[in-house]
Amino acid sequence: MHKPELKEIKKDLEATLNDLKHKLDDKTETYLSATQHGFPSVEELFGVLTDSEISYGYAHDKWGKKYEITEGTRVALLKHHDERVRKETYFNYANGYLKHKQSLARMLYQHLKSISVDALYRKYESSLDSILSHDNVNKKLLEIIYKNVLNNINIFRKYRKAHAKFFEKKFNKKMELW
Repeated sequence: MHKPELKEIKKDLEATLNDLKHKLDDKTETYLSATQHGFPSVEELFGVLTDSEISYGYAHDKWGKKYEITEGTRVALLKHHDERVRKETYFNYANGYLKHKQSLARMLYQHLKSISVDALYRKYESSLDSILSHDNVNKKLLEIIYKNVLNNINIFRKYRKAHAKFFEKKFNKKMELW
């Protein structure tokens, strides 16, 4: 692995060798590969549902103009100059998901269950190790990021509090989520 000609592909080779530790026997891998096409992907179903089948409704401005809320228009509508548009966008978007909360919760459960079973049978230490392995991410890096966010969360809280105070002074009203 220390040959100069392998330097360019060293990481890929190490990842492949690491994946081999978690490979099941050939017959099982072939079966899983063949049957995978017959099972709907929870991630694909989630994408279809959230991208095209959830209706978020409309937001209306104070003059009665309607704005359709979609994934593509939501961010712009949340920045709209009319507070009513921002408020309706905020609540209608959340309500779009709430109408499908049982389906979305079930998909999340199935996805987590699938990850857990896969990690168990492929002899990973945990589901997290399994997920990180697929992306070649070191667990230490994730722990460092998590610890830093946790240690610095007070900075975000201070900012949010100062921002709300600034908003109240500037606009003479309480800052809302929308």
